[in-house]
Amino acid sequence: MSWHDLIFKNFWWKLFSLLFAMIVWSTYHINDGSFSLGALYNESTTREWSTRPRLLTRLNDPHRYKAMPEEVSITLVGRRALIGTLNLKEVIVFVDVQEYVVGGTNLLTVQVRTPQGSVLNTRVNPRKVLVQQLEPEFRPTH
Repeated sequence: MSWHDLIFKNFWWKLFSLLFAMIVWSTYHINDGSFSLGALYNESTTREWSTRPRLLTRLNDPHRYKAMPEEVSITLVGRRALIGTLNLKEVIVFVDVQEYVVGGTNLLTVQVRTPQGSVLNTRVNPRKVLVQQLEPEFRPTH
């Protein structure tokens, strides 16, 4: 059989088979390795709330910091079953203050950590907060 016949004989059936295989493959990967058709029927949902991000500092840093704005809005997108049972205490919203530069404009990124596999997408508004360094806390030495 010649190469021409291998490619062009029943060409439309071959093209249809390729497209069908691509749809099956993408459905499998959208659903994290299962053949559930949930992604095709949009079983995803969102969960929104506002919270104060934690300001992570070095252990020996004597300064206090303040973020402006003090609260950020978080939107989590994921499967309805997982988002519905997600405990918000498992979601960690923080700003790494170790990136603070003295004398600079300190717009630092708000980061979100969620339990693995529970969230498909995370949105934060505002994405960056202005961090200000306050005077060090007074701690008596007695």
